[in-house]
Amino acid sequence: MKRWALIGLALLSTVPAFAWERVTEGDVTNISVVPNGEIYGVGTDGAVWRTRPLRMSWERVTDGKVTNISVTSNGDIYGVGTNGAVHRTRPYQPWTRVTDGVVTQISVTSYGEIYGLGTDRAVWMTREFGIWQRVTDGAVTNISVTSNGDIYGVGTDGAVWQTRPYQSWIRVTEGIVTQISVLDDQRIYGLGTDRAVWVNRPYGTWQRITDGVVTNISVTPFGKIFGLGTDRAVWMQ
Repeated sequence: MKRWALIGLALLSTVPAFAWERVTEGDVTNISVVPNGEIYGVGTDGAVWRTRPLRMSWERVTDGKVTNISVTSNGDIYGVGTNGAVHRTRPYQPWTRVTDGVVTQISVTSYGEIYGLGTDRAVWMTREFGIWQRVTDGAVTNISVTSNGDIYGVGTDGAVWQTRPYQSWIRVTEGIVTQISVLDDQRIYGLGTDRAVWVNRPYGTWQRITDGVVTNISVTPFGKIFGLGTDRAVWMQ
């Protein structure tokens, strides 16, 4: 694995960009934003709610069943149930259980591949009604998977690690983040321990691009950043 010298946050670029704007009411605990700008969130009732920026009010579109979601560009909603299984639905339709229960967080590609973070901190992969396969060693606490199958994970050291199924993890950033959202062009957006959003590329330098106000992020393919505030509202930057 690639070795890095440790450096302090003070040595990283810290130039905030535009200010955050509050675009929803405060009702959700986890978000997933699709390319057309629709915001999906998990409510405190375990249901999925939907809205658009500045519409403010949320619309409940599923029954209460999940703790973490990944929404594809065509509107399919995948959620992790309290039993660790993945369920799928569309707005106003019933949930269908599509996997066995082994994961706590998911990232679903546009090709229908379901990547999940197991309780063993390894990444598992399957398709609907398929069998989970363990495709990485157990080393990460949060994942983001690109459409071509590149797997990015946050290590216990706060660094971002990269791999592909059945290959070894490679450390590609310094350690300052707790959650990531990676685009297909390899831009890595990370939520820092300071609750700000930082951006990087593999083997690059982190740059701080927002103020520190959010606890969860979702980034669209065009680089629009959405964050969940401590008030459970969604903020846009």
